[in-house]
Amino acid sequence: MSKIIRVNNVNELNKVLKENKYVIADFYADWCPPCKALEPILENLSKEVTDVTFIKIDVDHSKELRDKFKISSIPTLIYFKDNQETTKSFGFIPKPTLLNNLNNLKK
Repeated sequence: MSKIIRVNNVNELNKVLKENKYVIADFYADWCPPCKALEPILENLSKEVTDVTFIKIDVDHSKELRDKFKISSIPTLIYFKDNQETTKSFGFIPKPTLLNNLNNLKK
């Protein structure tokens, strides 16, 4: 079962960020091939890495969040630690790179 939370607005995002130490936000669109390729990797990681919360934000339905984070290409992953944005990554990312990014997030 997926542990990925769908977030649609700033209030939902703020709630998730306040309640979780580590959060990865996946900004995506249903029509985006690299987003579709990344999805099973994130699904897998959400089951394996239990101390990180994964969220998905559809840029076509969440213009408020897309604009707030200045998302200009997808997929974009934003990494948060203690309610603060730490880094961003753009485009498709293979699982080993994502795991490395997660390890860096927890340092």
